[in-house]
Formats: sequence, C-alpha cells, structure tokens
Amino acid sequence: MVSFSVKYIEYFGDITPIVLQSDNGPCPFLALINILLLRHMISLPIDIKSVEFDYLCTTVIDILVESHTQLDIDQLKYTMLDMQRGIDVDCGFKNIYDITISSEIDIFKHFGINFVHGWVVSTYDTYYYPILYRFTYNKLMDQLVLYQTQGTTDGSNNESELSSEEVDIVNNFIKNYSSQLTEEGLIQLVTNLQENELAILFYNNHCTVVLKYNKELYCLVTDIGYRENSCVWEKLDNIYNDTSFYDDKFQKYTAEMDDIKLPSGGKGTKKIARSTWLSKVGKNTAKISSKTCNSPRSSGRRRSKCQLM
Repeated sequence: MVSFSVKYIEYFGDITPIVLQSDNGPCPFLALINILLLRHMISLPIDIKSVEFDYLCTTVIDILVESHTQLDIDQLKYTMLDMQRGIDVDCGFKNIYDITISSEIDIFKHFGINFVHGWVVSTYDTYYYPILYRFTYNKLMDQLVLYQTQGTTDGSNNESELSSEEVDIVNNFIKNYSSQLTEEGLIQLVTNLQENELAILFYNNHCTVVLKYNKELYCLVTDIGYRENSCVWEKLDNIYNDTSFYDDKFQKYTAEMDDIKLPSGGKGTKKIARSTWLSKVGKNTAKISSKTCNSPRSSGRRRSKCQLM
C-alpha cells in the first residue's frame, strides 16, 4: 500500500498538513494534494503521521464528481493512477501557460489550479525565438531525431524542418537552460501569477507547488528529508539553482534553527550555496533531492516527463 509522510506547517496563521515526497514519490499528484490541503479544500485526520494514496485519490475524486457531475468516475480513477506513475509534460516556449493539455492537467484545471512552466523565450529574442516558437518541446525533439537520421533510412523521404544552423541553436538553448527556466520565464511567472496564488510549476523535470508572496516566488519544500525541521519554502529568484530557504513564516532558514544537519539527496540533487549551512555540514555539501522525471528516447534525447524512475 502506497503511503506518504505528513508534515505540519503554519500557512498564513493556520496549522496545515502537507504530504512529503520520498525517493519514488509521484510529484504531480503530491503537488495537487498539497495545494488542496493549503487551500483547505481537503483535510486529513488530526495528528496523523502518514496517509495512503487510496485515501487521497478517493477524496479528490469525490470532490470532483460533486462539483462536476458530468465527469466519469472510472476515467478519473484511471487518470489518478496514471498521475501516480507520472505525466507527460510537453511545453511550448511562448509563455508560462503554453503546455499541451492532457487528462491529468485537466484535473488541475477542474480545481482552478494553474499549471505553469518557465521555459519561455522572449518575443524580442532574435536568436532563439524565431526557431522555438514553431514547436513544443516534444515536437522539437522529433525534429532533432529527424535531422540526425534523415538520409540514413532506405526509402524515407522524411526531412527535418531544422537547418544545421538551427540545430546548433536548439542544442545551445537546451544546454544553457537545462533546468527548464529562463530569465524571461522567471519574469513572466512573477508578472502573471496573482499575489498569494498557488500554482503547480514544472521545473527541473519536477512538478512543485509555487506560491507568489510579496511579489516573490517560493517553492514548497516536500522532500522527506525535511520532515523533522522547519525548512518549508525555497525562494525562486534566479535561474542558476543558487537558492535560499525559508521557514513557514517566510524567515530565512538556517540549519542552526533546528540544530541538525540538512538531509542529503539522491539522484538529481542540487547544491545549497549557503555559508551558514556549509559551516554546519563541512565538506559534505547539503543537498535536496529533485526527482528526475525523464523518459529516454532512442536518439538519446529525453521527453519532459514527470514520472517515476
């Protein structure tokens, strides 16, 4: 039976539970649940330490069916199970809402939750925009595959829409913005999200809860390693993974607050560049795990997919 650990935080004056992600946790599903908990649209029994997937799934479906009577219960169950395994996220590069709709993303919309990303190119960018605006990420990968294989398959007339120069530009973009966040994307997120809005952000191949508070962006920290300490929010104010962390009152967090070492992450971890933490943990730089949600393709390219590895 799949279950998730529960942590209690203060959220604008209310003590609220959030569910945490273990090594194999389904980040899109947990992001949905945590927004519903923070909005008080669902609740958990008092003082529980863990909650089962089936309970959360049933709760979400009950709310959806009550407010959207036309929805098919069996289809919702299949969709929720698919969300537990992962969702295919196909981003376009025009704006933060440019994401191909799927049945899983439709569930977010039923709850009035925006699903956004920051892999955005400015219309004023004469280097990247003329190429990237024509494709979504998955279609762009298909064009790269065609370019690499065109003329090598007998009888094939398929040719890539990309020139050799454009292929170099695309590869440069993917390399420079591999975290799926650009300067323009960060600007659009801050500009377009409403004050105190909770949204689901696709970033670093991971679905996370993002909050706009005092005109700044904060991502909810749900790594299981932070269950016993007061680190709750990670500020998102640059594209370089140079992050700072905050408690549930939005005061800057340091390890000394809990007098413990920060947890170490697994695959796809990010270094935390904070001198106060480094003095605590020494050479073993503290890390948090960021679920790598990729699906390898035969070409060696990867689709953007939040899924269990």
